[in-house]
Amino acid sequence: MRLRNQFVTCCPCVHEIIIKSQRMDEETARQIVARLQTCVNLLSEVVQIAHANCGDEEDRLVRRGVGYVLSEMQDRLTDPIFREHPDLIPQGVDYEPMAGPTLTEMVKESG
Repeated sequence: MRLRNQFVTCCPCVHEIIIKSQRMDEETARQIVARLQTCVNLLSEVVQIAHANCGDEEDRLVRRGVGYVLSEMQDRLTDPIFREHPDLIPQGVDYEPMAGPTLTEMVKESG
């Protein structure tokens, strides 16, 4: 749980948005989710480039690194936002955020 708090604290823009409004508004959440999806798409390209151009060990390391980044994004940003704004989960996608705090709760915990 401590890592969650440290992340929100080190991102003053997100912290400020939530402190001012006590909850991230839906439009801000929508914009952040759209940019997170762009990040996912770009990271997918990174994996494809490594797979096409690197040896097995390098390819494996790139995939592992990208997997770590994606896991962190989901744990610290995507799931907390979707818990607070479930209507932003793309239609037709069989997805439910894992149990845990919302972004607002994470900010409150970080003090």
